[in-house]
Amino acid sequence: MKALVKTDYGPGNLELLDVETPRHGDDEVLLAVKSAAICGSDIERYTGHNRMYKPPVTLGHEIAGVVHEIGGSVKGVKVGDRVAVEANVYACGRCWYCRSGHENLCASRVGIGYDVNGGFAEFVKVPADMLISVPDNISFEVASLADIYVAIHAVVDRSVIRSGDAVIIFGPGFLGLSIAQLCRLQGADPIVVIGLKKDEARLQKASELGATATLIAEETDVADHVMQLTRGRGADTAFEVSGSHTALLAAIEIVRRGGAVTMIGVQSETIEVPMLDVIMRQISLNGVRSYTWSNCELGMRYISEGKLRLDHFITHEFPLEQWREAFDLLIAGKGTKVVLKP
Repeated sequence: MKALVKTDYGPGNLELLDVETPRHGDDEVLLAVKSAAICGSDIERYTGHNRMYKPPVTLGHEIAGVVHEIGGSVKGVKVGDRVAVEANVYACGRCWYCRSGHENLCASRVGIGYDVNGGFAEFVKVPADMLISVPDNISFEVASLADIYVAIHAVVDRSVIRSGDAVIIFGPGFLGLSIAQLCRLQGADPIVVIGLKKDEARLQKASELGATATLIAEETDVADHVMQLTRGRGADTAFEVSGSHTALLAAIEIVRRGGAVTMIGVQSETIEVPMLDVIMRQISLNGVRSYTWSNCELGMRYISEGKLRLDHFITHEFPLEQWREAFDLLIAGKGTKVVLKP
């Protein structure tokens, strides 16, 4: 079968190879991949800015498809089922974190698409208990957009959003725009999305999805604008989704006393944070890692019921053979969500 393999660390080193079709174990299934979305972390692994993987490894962790084969001990799953894949592959299921619904923090957790072979391939094997049933009214392309569960984890589990809260979102990519939708469902108002000049198209999309204001960071005094919107109080919650040091510091600056900063964007280096300011203004800093099974269930329900619209995030679809064109398009900032079709 064909698979897109990161063969070594560093920039590049990504090749479409002929590899052996995986053999599933007794408690696993073999999934025929129908859609695999490209995540920002896949781009970072391609460009050499992310070393969180174990080469050689097939990339791709946002996956949906059809069950092709099942192991002998698998129950509740049958060949032909439409499914997506939950990210916490091989979490132990026994530790305190797993038993308390925090399997994303399991020390034994293995990441599909970077620790073990992922879904940028014709087939992928996964544990049967990591499958998420996909309703018939959700396309494979939408079902593969697993980052929506990260947004749900950030808003529902790692933040407290009340009706009328002022929310600021740094970064108008897929995660930022999804967070805007979720905060709107929670009753937040105003919702301000901040991006760069190159993000103008995405900022327009933010307005269509319910953001009450959008700002271009290079052209606006963000802190002053937010203080005007909130009558000098500051935002109740700021989401840092861009991975920018500058954005994180701005988020800390513009939240109110007793406010919170929820951090989803991965900071690639150690940074200085004004901790005295954090302490004296009693600001909560909340990290977000991946998502949990309950986030997947809620996400599928929201999508199926039409509460979350994700189809318009998919700006391009490419066959797996055109992976380089797909990656280059995202690197150039010309797409929101791009899917590969093996």
